[in-house]
Amino acid sequence: MNKSGLASMGILLSAFFWGTSGILTQIGLVETTPMQLIAIRFIVAAMVAGVFLKPNLKSLSSKSMITGLVLSALLTVMYVTSTIGLKYTSASNAGFIIGAAVVFVPIINQLLFKAKGKPKEYVAAVICLIGLGLVTLAGSTPLNYGDLLCFGDTIAYALFIIYSSRISESEDLNLLGFIQYVLVALFSGTYSLLVEGPVLSIGLESMLVLLTLGVFCTFVAFQVQLRAQQHISAEKAGRLLTFIPIFTVLVDFLVFKTQLSPAAMLGGALIIMATVLGDLDFKHVFASLSGTVAEG
Repeated sequence: MNKSGLASMGILLSAFFWGTSGILTQIGLVETTPMQLIAIRFIVAAMVAGVFLKPNLKSLSSKSMITGLVLSALLTVMYVTSTIGLKYTSASNAGFIIGAAVVFVPIINQLLFKAKGKPKEYVAAVICLIGLGLVTLAGSTPLNYGDLLCFGDTIAYALFIIYSSRISESEDLNLLGFIQYVLVALFSGTYSLLVEGPVLSIGLESMLVLLTLGVFCTFVAFQVQLRAQQHISAEKAGRLLTFIPIFTVLVDFLVFKTQLSPAAMLGGALIIMATVLGDLDFKHVFASLSGTVAEG
C-alpha cells in the first residue's frame, strides 16, 4: 500500500477515536466539569507524549512554537465548545455538526489560501452533508444551545484540518504534538482551578474513561492525523473524517444496543459514496470504459 493509502487508513483510525470520544465524554461529564475533563484529558496525553515521543525540547524554534500555539488555540476552541456542547445535545447530533467540517474545508481553504477545489470535491462535500444528516438527525430533536456550541467546533476543526495539511515535512511532529498537549492542558487546567475549583473525587469508571480519552482519543488520534495529513489533501482528510458520526452510531449500537434506522443506513451509504466520488479519477474511468467499448 502506498503512502496515500496508509494515510487514508490513518485518518479513518482517527475518525474512529473521534466517534468514540463523544460517547465517552458524556460518561466522563457525570463526575467532572467540562474544563476539568479537558484538562485531565490533555494532561494524560502530554504525559504519554513525554514518555513515548521523547520530544527534543532543545530543538524548539520560534517557528515550531508559533505553529504549536496556533494548533493549540484551535484545539482549545474545539474541545471547549464540543465538551460543553455535549452537556446539552446528543453525541449523534454533535457528530453530525462536527462532521460538517468537510463542507467548510474546501470553502475556507479557497477563501484563505486561494486553493481552488475540484468541482467533484464540492459535490462530494454536499453529498457527505446529506448523508451525515440522515445518519444522525433523523427523528432527533431540533437544534439547541449545545448544537450551536458544536458549530463553533466545526469551524475550528475545519481550520485545524487545513492548517495541519500545511505543516512542513521538516517539522518535528513529536515536539509539535507535545507542545499542543501541554498548552491545551495549561489553558484548560488554569481556568478549571481558578473558576471551577479542584476535582474532589472521581470514580473508577470515570477514571478509566478519562484515561481512554487521553491516550487513544487524544494522543494516538492526533499523532496519527498529523502524520497522515502530510500525504493527503485537506479536502480528502475532511471527507474521510465524515465517518466520525458513523462510528458514533456503530459504537452506540454495539455498546448500548441502539437500533440503526433505514435513514441511518442510507446516510452511511451516501457518505461512503461521497468519499469514493471525491477520490475517483473520472478521466481514467472514462478512458478505460472507452477502451473496453472499442475492443468490444
